[in-house]
Amino acid sequence: MHISHLVVDGSNIATEARSLPSLRQLDEAVRSFLEQHTVDQLTVIVDATFGHRIETSEKEEFDAAVANAEIITPPAGTIGRGDAFILQVAERAGATILSNDSFQEFHGKYPW
Repeated sequence: MHISHLVVDGSNIATEARSLPSLRQLDEAVRSFLEQHTVDQLTVIVDATFGHRIETSEKEEFDAAVANAEIITPPAGTIGRGDAFILQVAERAGATILSNDSFQEFHGKYPW
């Protein structure tokens, strides 16, 4: 499957089956997805608290990923722990979203 732009709900993927997010789990999931699909542009978005909730051992790698624009966080004050931001980015870019979230609180705004 070819995807022109993929937006990854990083916090959701990194926390699947866990109480705290794992940068390693996020990285493995994205790499696995990319092995199975052709993606032209990739945007990984995590919520603003992500860097404070990961293991200390992953903090340096996370900071480097943010500095290199490999991972982005929503602006301060974003509603829904970043979900609204993810949906806005995907809508503006015409992107596909990779997430386990149903985004139920946004069903009235987005027709899908």
